[in-house]
Amino acid sequence: MAIRVASFRVVGSDGDWPAEYRELLDVADTLKRAVNLIWRTWLAYHDQHGSAAKLRAWRDEYTAWRTAQHDWEKACRDWKAAPRKPRGPKPAKPKGAKPLCPLFAVDKQCSKAIYRALHDAFPGVHGRILELQRQLTQKAIANLKPFQGSFPGWIRVLLLEDRPAFSSVPQPIPFDLKHCELVAPAPDAKGRNRVWKLAIRYRRLADGKSVSVSLRLDTKTRRGSKQAVILERIASGEYAFKGAKLHFDRRERRWYMKPGYEMPTPVKLEADADCVAYLQPAADRPWLLWIHGFPWYVGGKTGRHVFHTRRQLLTQRWSRQEGYRVASSSGKGHGKKRALDAKLYTLRRRWQDFTKTQNEAMVQDVLRLCARYGVGMVRYYQPVGAKRDSRFLGRAGKLPGRQDATNWDWYQAGKILNDKLTEVGVGVEIRKYGVE
Repeated sequence: MAIRVASFRVVGSDGDWPAEYRELLDVADTLKRAVNLIWRTWLAYHDQHGSAAKLRAWRDEYTAWRTAQHDWEKACRDWKAAPRKPRGPKPAKPKGAKPLCPLFAVDKQCSKAIYRALHDAFPGVHGRILELQRQLTQKAIANLKPFQGSFPGWIRVLLLEDRPAFSSVPQPIPFDLKHCELVAPAPDAKGRNRVWKLAIRYRRLADGKSVSVSLRLDTKTRRGSKQAVILERIASGEYAFKGAKLHFDRRERRWYMKPGYEMPTPVKLEADADCVAYLQPAADRPWLLWIHGFPWYVGGKTGRHVFHTRRQLLTQRWSRQEGYRVASSSGKGHGKKRALDAKLYTLRRRWQDFTKTQNEAMVQDVLRLCARYGVGMVRYYQPVGAKRDSRFLGRAGKLPGRQDATNWDWYQAGKILNDKLTEVGVGVEIRKYGVE
């Protein structure tokens, strides 16, 4: 299963939050210098061991071998295309094995040198944070993408053909379960306490003791409460915790906690391969799912929420386009397009997020009904051409005679349906209907 990442806004701490806010920002700035120190130590280590000369000799040998391989492959193609009788014997394959790179991006001795340099330069930062940052940066060095060419990026850096990825911005603070703890909320008398906390050790004093901070996460607001279930499942062990980062958003000047987690492998459903369900977008309802000849409404029964959401976004968009007064003082004087682009982009994103949420809710309803009735195959009828806008989801909330860009993403619905049902062993067949 793929590793997923959630995001929780940090709203404060149990201590002096302004002081701890600055302390965490200082740690993030220290990690920026730690990344640069890792790159400098890595370059110095390879320079001391003459890695550039070894890589240059290997590259020349590899290029000669690859050129011989290309010439032989071309000769074989010409030999095969020539007439059978006069073409002669098949060209002989060049001798010699493929030259292997004599070096690793970060070997064991280099890793030890980086470890010593980090702990000597930054004794005040918790050792686990430095260790995680070292692992992340060494992995980034080994997987560095080249600016051009086919050789790995770290080889081009050592050959002075590319530049190292030095950092100039504060880095996210990495942590795992070895130096942090996720604290579940303790309900009060009315059961209203839903604030999750994250206790993290981020400083190391001279006497070896650690300095910790208990951060309060945003799990009470509308957005945060929807993601609180992720923390509950991580704490219960249902989701495998894969580390996290404390990220500082420089534009918002806020801290965000971004945990990585892995969901368990879905259990295969006991399905009948001969039982086929038919899913189609309806003309007066959002979706219809036919099972054994009986229709089920999925993704909502009436679809009034789609009507109101689309009409609200369209009204806001048209009102902003018609009035220049909504522009901020800094945006005026540079043209209407520049002043309104950011606000219109936000409205477009809101519609895209809404359609994706509704498609995912529809797929969950389909999955629940397939598990109940043992459906082994779902046939999805995806509208194309004029059928796209004639369905309820394609036209609900629109005004006749006015053009807009609030189309429904039918392809996305089919993709999510195929991904989710395939995980549990239910087949999906997508058929397009309508005139393209």
